[in-house]
Amino acid sequence: MDCIIGFASSIARDLACGAVDELRYPCCFNNFVDDIQRKEDALIRTRNGVKSRVKHAKKQAIKNTEVFDAWLEGSSPLKNNIEDLLKKARTNKSCCFGLCPNWIWRYHLAKKLSKEKQEIEKCIEEGKEYIQFERVASLPPTLHLSAAKRLKFDSMQYPYEQLMEALKDDKVTTIGLYGMGGCGKTTMALELMRTAETEHLFDKVLFVPVSSKVEVRKIQDKIASMLQFEFPEDGDRERAQRLSQRLTLDDESTLVILDDVWQLLDFGEIGIPSGEDHGNCKVLITTRSGTVCGLMDCQRIIHLATLTDEEAWFLFQKQANISLDMDNNLKQLGRLISDECKGLPVAIAAMAGTLKGKAEDDWRVALDRLRRSIPVNIEKGLQNPYNCLRVSYNNLDTEEAKSLFLLCSVFPEDFNIPVETLIRIAIGLGIVGEVRSLEGARNEVSAAKNMLISSCLLSLSHDNDDGECVKMHDLVRNIALWIAKEENKMVKCALEKDVTFESNSIKYLWCKEVPIDLDCSSIEFLCIKTDLHISDEIFERMESLKVLSLCWEGTHRRALSIASFKSLLNLRCLFLEWWELGDISSIGCMKKLESLTLCLCSFFELPDVVTTQLTNLRLLHLSKCDIETDPLGVIGRQQLLEELYFYDYEWGFDIGEHAEFLKKFSVPQALRRYQIKLGPEFEDYEKEILSGHRTLVLSYFDTSNAAVVDLAKKADVLLLANIKAGGKNIIPDIFQIESGGAMNYRWIELWLRDSETIECLVDTRSHYRQVGALFSELRKLAIERMEHLGALYHGMPPAGLFKNLEQLYIYKCPVLTCLFVHAVARNLIQLEKLEIVSCDGLKYIMADDDTEVKEINREDDILVFSKLKQLRINGCSMLEYTIPVAFAQSLVQLESLEISRCGELKQVFGQSMHQGHNQSEPDIELLALEKLQLTSNSNMVSIFPQHCSATLPSLYEFYLWDCPKFDVAVNSSKANRWKDVRIIEKEFLTSKSLVINNSNMESIFNLDRVDTHGQPITLSLQHLRVLYLCRMKYICVGLENSFAFQHLKKLEIYGCEKVEVIFPVSALRYLPELERLEITECQALKQIIEEDVESKRSSNRFHRQPCFPKLAALFVNNCHNLKRLFCVSASNDLPNLKLLIIWGASELEELISDEIGKAKVELPKLKLAVLTYLSSLCQEIELPSLMLRVVHDCPKLSLTSSFPTLEEFEGKLSELNKDLEIDEFYRWKLVKMVGEIIKSDSRVEDPTKEVTTYFPVGAEDETRSTMEIHQSIKRDIGEGAASHNGKTVTLSNHSQSARPKSGQLVNSRHKSYSHPTNKNNDNRPVIVRDSEYDVPISFVQIGEEDNNDRKIAPSVSVLAEKHPVTEENLVEKVVADIEESLKMPLKDIASSEANCLRLLTALKFLSHLPLEDETLSSGLKAVIDSLHQEFPSILWSFKQAFAATHRFAVLEEKKRCIMEEPSYQNEKAYEMEETVKKGIIRLGKEIEDCEAEPSSLEEEKKQCIFESTRMKKESESVRRDIPQMVEYQRKAKQQLFGVNYKWSALCSQFQLNHMVARRPS
Repeated sequence: MDCIIGFASSIARDLACGAVDELRYPCCFNNFVDDIQRKEDALIRTRNGVKSRVKHAKKQAIKNTEVFDAWLEGSSPLKNNIEDLLKKARTNKSCCFGLCPNWIWRYHLAKKLSKEKQEIEKCIEEGKEYIQFERVASLPPTLHLSAAKRLKFDSMQYPYEQLMEALKDDKVTTIGLYGMGGCGKTTMALELMRTAETEHLFDKVLFVPVSSKVEVRKIQDKIASMLQFEFPEDGDRERAQRLSQRLTLDDESTLVILDDVWQLLDFGEIGIPSGEDHGNCKVLITTRSGTVCGLMDCQRIIHLATLTDEEAWFLFQKQANISLDMDNNLKQLGRLISDECKGLPVAIAAMAGTLKGKAEDDWRVALDRLRRSIPVNIEKGLQNPYNCLRVSYNNLDTEEAKSLFLLCSVFPEDFNIPVETLIRIAIGLGIVGEVRSLEGARNEVSAAKNMLISSCLLSLSHDNDDGECVKMHDLVRNIALWIAKEENKMVKCALEKDVTFESNSIKYLWCKEVPIDLDCSSIEFLCIKTDLHISDEIFERMESLKVLSLCWEGTHRRALSIASFKSLLNLRCLFLEWWELGDISSIGCMKKLESLTLCLCSFFELPDVVTTQLTNLRLLHLSKCDIETDPLGVIGRQQLLEELYFYDYEWGFDIGEHAEFLKKFSVPQALRRYQIKLGPEFEDYEKEILSGHRTLVLSYFDTSNAAVVDLAKKADVLLLANIKAGGKNIIPDIFQIESGGAMNYRWIELWLRDSETIECLVDTRSHYRQVGALFSELRKLAIERMEHLGALYHGMPPAGLFKNLEQLYIYKCPVLTCLFVHAVARNLIQLEKLEIVSCDGLKYIMADDDTEVKEINREDDILVFSKLKQLRINGCSMLEYTIPVAFAQSLVQLESLEISRCGELKQVFGQSMHQGHNQSEPDIELLALEKLQLTSNSNMVSIFPQHCSATLPSLYEFYLWDCPKFDVAVNSSKANRWKDVRIIEKEFLTSKSLVINNSNMESIFNLDRVDTHGQPITLSLQHLRVLYLCRMKYICVGLENSFAFQHLKKLEIYGCEKVEVIFPVSALRYLPELERLEITECQALKQIIEEDVESKRSSNRFHRQPCFPKLAALFVNNCHNLKRLFCVSASNDLPNLKLLIIWGASELEELISDEIGKAKVELPKLKLAVLTYLSSLCQEIELPSLMLRVVHDCPKLSLTSSFPTLEEFEGKLSELNKDLEIDEFYRWKLVKMVGEIIKSDSRVEDPTKEVTTYFPVGAEDETRSTMEIHQSIKRDIGEGAASHNGKTVTLSNHSQSARPKSGQLVNSRHKSYSHPTNKNNDNRPVIVRDSEYDVPISFVQIGEEDNNDRKIAPSVSVLAEKHPVTEENLVEKVVADIEESLKMPLKDIASSEANCLRLLTALKFLSHLPLEDETLSSGLKAVIDSLHQEFPSILWSFKQAFAATHRFAVLEEKKRCIMEEPSYQNEKAYEMEETVKKGIIRLGKEIEDCEAEPSSLEEEKKQCIFESTRMKKESESVRRDIPQMVEYQRKAKQQLFGVNYKWSALCSQFQLNHMVARRPS
């Protein structure tokens, strides 16, 4: 029984325990869930740890065992199961309508969770064995640049943006940044590194210094260290492979910055992936050599330039701690030192750091050393710019480059060194060794020059006179001079005279004069540019001289004897400019001479010794020399001559002379380079054409001389005018097709001008099968004034015709009707610029070819002119369209399109004759078009046909001038179908600048009846200029707030008579960027901003946003219906207005109106206000910042003008202009306006008085006769006798302004004061009365102020307040005043009424002193009497001569205008006549309805003919007067010379006698 009981109890206990154990699943369900959640987190951490170890091993190039992958693979399904179970557990199922948990569901799920828990624990324990618990910590993201090094400058912003763009471009793998040493390449690279890490552009950014000595293992170790990577092998190849494997991981992007690279790096040897195998690795190199960037196949090469002067000064101030309260002397010295550094950051930082905190003397020493090219001592710890740049020199590969570098330092600072001159000097000095071939030596010097440019030791520049030039940075030049001194190759450049040299062993010398005591035995190069005498003896001491350059800088040629060069036996290169040489036969003594250059010199002849004795002469250059005999005969006999440069601009136009000359024309057979220009034709294009290796420019061309034809065939650049060959084409009549059909001519540029017989360039009709490639190498073609040219070619176009043509110019070819057919247009794949001018018969630029018209629908045929950038057409009256619209989509690079005076042109892009109107048109998008200019096209209506959809996304400037039928409105029916506002915006011209003149359009932007769905059309317009749109009432038309001018900065409206509102309700009121608003001659204008009812109701006069927050300048001119500028409901103020000009607005009552009452206007920043002819303006205005105001004819305004004279106004205006930036036209207009106001005010004050202007008499009216001028001067000067009795002075009455001007006597008929007889302090002026004319004279005190608080300049005499004036003192002071006046130029005295009056009064006063008066010596009194007698006649003569010369200049200008006017009138009359004829033909049967138009045009034509006839008569009259005026001008100049000489003599006599007679005070 006990066994049974025990057994039963055991079973019961087990059942109870099992039941309890099973019950814990549903009861402790949440605990199971939480527990499994923790286990899942632990499993995730374990997996991440294993993954991190696997990834780290992969980065370390360590292969993982299969256990890692097996565990990760096995744990992945377990993790997924747990996620599924937890997802089910979170659903929380229930039963009994949610009142009770679902215990059965809980039981089963908890049991599964418990089972998975055991699996997880087992998996985690196993995974912990694969985790690496310790690892080296990563470094911080990047080096932090100091604040000084992180300064950003505008000049560096563009290269920085280019670099960032390249870093973000996945197609770019290698980037090069180059610049001269110390320009900031490393700083920019570090800044890029910081930005790349901040913006997470790359997973790893590595910065690796390389330096000039490349150590591959060091570079590898540096990269590996930053990647926490170790090389398992030690072999070079294995290390490179391991590193490449590490840098090409699929899941990691890397940027490697290689800094300071000096030579080509083998990326494969280092282990940096490149090319197609780059993976996710990108490389940026910084170097001083652009060549290195090219050698390393950089896909983007970016140059970093130096800083601007202002940026350099800003950096210097920061580095030197220059503050506002620092001494001004130090600031000025600092600015000069900064300028001497020429924008090189390393030099600026070094100089500033060295001088920081030091005394002024140290700053002066540093500046002096910089100016004298002596190195400055740099403080330790600072980067030495001299050492930095010296490294660039040391790393030059060749001795030729180093020698050329030192040679460039002899040229002055900031000198543009002509490359051609540098090459000749270098060859003459033997820098490239002995010359076997001049072409080979030239190539070697060019290679050395290119190396210096690539190393940033030289920079390219361009001089308008000398073509391609190079330039050396001043600091680099200092380094070169320092190196030359160290290497005992002394280089000296002294631009002043009387310079002493520290050393006598000078190798290269550039000076104004050679010191007599200088040892010249070692000089190899000497350049003298001077206007001083050159002694012949100095050349006797220069036995080592190899290159000599002498340039006379005087006004006229100076005589120079070639015989003085007899001792220069080693001379190899000679330059002479602007000398009178005479006989140059002595040049034969210089046996070693290889290069001879004579520019602007005169000599008798080119002697035969050039042929017989100068056997080494390889280069001869004769430019614009006066030679009495023809030199080409001698030149032709110099058989070893390799280069010839001969420019003769005086070659005449006589055909017989030409023919005779060309018969003798011959050149050496060895000639390889030549630039020959005979005659004045093409002189305007000299700088463009004289750049080829072989250039031939002839103002007359005849094929009778085989040598000339041979030169033409071999030329690179060929320019021919007045072609007299008798042929009808260039090929084959003039230049024959050679055997095999080839044309082995090397023409790159071809210019043809003035031929009466040429009908086409190429005629292949009879030679088609023999013709090969023609004009295939031609880059530029210009054809001018070819009267019979009907086509560019006749016959079947040869293959490759014009395939490399880049520029094409056609000018005045009246019978040319078509340029190309489609087959030829397809060949013009390189054409970039096309210009057609005055081709009256031209109808088509590209016409259809009937044989190929059926094939033009193919995509490859449609692409024509794909590289065309500029298209300009002017004066082609018969042109129907430019390019067929079907081909317009191929103009993907077109940037500029200009069309002018094309009367028949209706659309820029039109339909060809074979293109049906019903054919579907393509959507055209001219992506690159920036400038569109349409001028004087009377029939043009649009750019594209109406049914063609086109956009111009890049258009910046649209210029529409005198195209009355042109319309820019959007099609309303199409716009209503569009739902997206952006589509409608594209239909408008997207230009940022729009200029429209003389058009019939009623509005510019029109969305009439178009619903924009509450979204305004935002226009990109920044500048809008509208002129003479006589029918325009509104700028934009549409529903309320349809337009937004969010970008508009400048708005100008002129002569729009019907415009009533500038900004109607269809435009948003807020213009946040508007800075300038100009409105002129808009008679109907009533409001600037139209005010609607809703805005009035909703406006809050205390809380408003300004409509024009940035408006700085407002101009209103002749708008007499305008009553107010703005309403309070539209704008509360103009917070930034600085310039306000309102001229002529008679109805204007308020600037800003208020419905409640007259608002008080406050313009807080207004500095200049011009208010004229505003008869109704009466508003109160507060102007706290006003500096200058002009107020005229504003009777209800309390303001008055703030200046007394025109000179003062001009002075203040110049000061204000720095801030206001008024353009020249408005400045001139303001000055003219103020001058007229002053003139009118003076006449009102005294109607009987003649107003004297500030200009010479002759400038007032060029038509005044000599007698009138004489009478005017007599009136101004006055005449009369005077007597003196000790207390009175006689004086005639002079005209003067009502208010006394500074610097002149004050006279009056109505006021008199008692003469002071006591000796007490009396501040009353001395009154001296004219006994004969009863005119009192008041001598104003020095420093006395007038009513406007202005200082008055000293006048004839001075009465001090504390020192009574005696008669003796008065005489002395008058003498002193005369002495002061005589120091002035005669022109200044004659052109100023005040100066004339003051001097004449003083002379009269002294000349009428009694004989017994001993105040003046007899000699001085005699001179004064002479001056008094001669001064009126001198003044009259001067003004008469000045008026004559001025009148002659005016007449010359008038003649020029008259000469130009008839051609314009004739042309206009011709156009009118053609328009009449075409109108009659076109109208036909409807002629009766249109009689008014032809008749009006006929009348206009007659008027034009009448005006032309009148102008011709006036022109003839002017021509008849010109000889007489020329004679007058010559006599006037002689008279001026005599007057000035006489005046100078009198002034000298006065000074001499005054010095002798002066008594001690």
